[in-house]
Amino acid sequence: MSAMHESGPPQRRIPEGAAPRRSGQALRIRAAAARDARAVVALVNELSREEGDRGALFTLAAYRRATRGKPPLLRFLLAEAGGCLLGHVAWSVGFDAGENYKLAFVMDLYVRPSHRRRGIATELLRAVARRARLQPQDRLCWGVLPRRRSARQFYVAMGAEPDGYLPMSIAVGRLRARSARAAVTTAHGPRPFASAPSRPSART
Repeated sequence: MSAMHESGPPQRRIPEGAAPRRSGQALRIRAAAARDARAVVALVNELSREEGDRGALFTLAAYRRATRGKPPLLRFLLAEAGGCLLGHVAWSVGFDAGENYKLAFVMDLYVRPSHRRRGIATELLRAVARRARLQPQDRLCWGVLPRRRSARQFYVAMGAEPDGYLPMSIAVGRLRARSARAAVTTAHGPRPFASAPSRPSART
């Protein structure tokens, strides 16, 4: 696994659910290291449970798959204070060719309930922008569930706004099955179905 590391002396293992021993301790945003794997998995699953996700839980194997490689599929930053993890952000980098700006896709943004309304989420997003080397014209992008009213209010207060696109997804296996059904065999071999658009109708 090639999780991101920060320079500096080795740190002791971080408790996963504890609170800082005293108030006023400095907040630190750092990259997740190999030793943080179980703690990151716990944070991701806390968010999933809070959102009512009853699907498969995030696992150590999934974490390793997401963070191996150069660059990794996902990067994780952690917020900590007093030796305790308070939250995390998971992100990746892309580029919008139509609008000509760099993107940082925020897949997860989570702060434990007892530490919210302290500016931690904002600091995590700022750290992503720095790590991704975003310029003022570049953008951070994410999705939010319609029922997550408090999250939407937080983002609006920050200055975020809907970008006009409706997020959509499809399992690759389902897409392949559809493509196989749509290919019509003729004397000249398979041909694509006629309704295929000449270019994608939504940016990804």
